[in-house]
Amino acid sequence: MKKRVISLVLTIAMLLSVATVGVMSVSAADQDAAESAVDKVIYFTIPDFWIEKFGFVQGGSSTTVYCHVFQIGTADPDFKDFVWQTRNEKCTYDTATGKYQYPIGEKFPNLKDNADYGVIFSAKNTSGDAAQAQTYDLIMGTDCYGDEVYVVDKTYQNIVDSSQVTYLSYWKSSANAEKYGPHAGITSLGVLQGEKYAPHEDKVLAVANFIKDYSANIPTNEDPQVCITLCKSVGVEPYDVYVKYSTTYAEEIKAGSIPDLQTTAGYLGLSYPPHPPVTTNGGDVNGDGAVDVKDATTLQLVLAKLNDDSMAYDESQADFNTDGVVNVLDVTYIQLYAANLL
Repeated sequence: MKKRVISLVLTIAMLLSVATVGVMSVSAADQDAAESAVDKVIYFTIPDFWIEKFGFVQGGSSTTVYCHVFQIGTADPDFKDFVWQTRNEKCTYDTATGKYQYPIGEKFPNLKDNADYGVIFSAKNTSGDAAQAQTYDLIMGTDCYGDEVYVVDKTYQNIVDSSQVTYLSYWKSSANAEKYGPHAGITSLGVLQGEKYAPHEDKVLAVANFIKDYSANIPTNEDPQVCITLCKSVGVEPYDVYVKYSTTYAEEIKAGSIPDLQTTAGYLGLSYPPHPPVTTNGGDVNGDGAVDVKDATTLQLVLAKLNDDSMAYDESQADFNTDGVVNVLDVTYIQLYAANLL
């Protein structure tokens, strides 16, 4: 009987020991996660010129500061932002440092290192004239944790509402300021503004998104010159934008909720259905140092076997459309090129 009691006591002691270790392990893990979240904050200070212009009070109860985090691109399919200026976007004021802080690690614990995000700080008076001000879209990555955003007295159009202004902001860390900056974004009126593209950004998709969101909703954007100029500013081909739009938003196009493909081709200054841009090579078939209508004439004569030995002709320049064959198509493309239609 005594042995049974001792055995039972030992068993209970072992179980308690395992339970204690388990509790300690869970507690340690929770503590590490909590400490990690505490480290993942970003800071903001209301600039003096905002205080003077809008009547904000740094750390005052009548002024609320918000932090809006959003995704640039689609690399993080699980990302969901919060509704603008709601409880989850409120910053807290630290009287010891005189700065506002936003617990980004707590609010967004799963941000990815290989995805691009943006941040906007805004301030709002909760009494009086309810004045508001906000920063322009600032690119952000996970290496911005612990850094501070500061504002300069320079304005850009609000990306979503071009009738509103936003203020440029930057990261205080020189490393972050070099890598991230005011986002080179497209406003609702098709204006490219900002200073940097996000590290993983798809510029072709950015123009396709503009067409999806704004081309049919704002009458002035229906002018093809808007998208043509925008493509040149961003450095992308209209045809590539058309392909990206048609493949990325196939379901929405089919549902009729966004502009159809024929309309989109028109926005981009393309024929419908559009043809891929021609890759050209050479063209100076008569060797005079220029590609012009004289080269088209020379090639026509060569193809019709009407040239003579005295006519200059460089066969290596003749396959202008690079399809591997020298024929009348090359004459046509040289003519189009000479007329600035290619």
